[in-house]
Amino acid sequence: MIPIIGLMIGTYIFTRMLELATSKEAHVAVKLCAIITLVVVAFCTVMLFFAGSQFGRM
Repeated sequence: MIPIIGLMIGTYIFTRMLELATSKEAHVAVKLCAIITLVVVAFCTVMLFFAGSQFGRM
């Protein structure tokens, strides 16, 4: 259950940062931070997904 909640939160953060990174009103520094956050969240979400699938096989 916990990995599913983590995936849901990661997906939400990813979509919010994607919206912020593509916004015309956002400052360049904000867009840069949003892109860095996108990369970190994508990595962590993928790692969480694979860690959850390994525990399910045990």
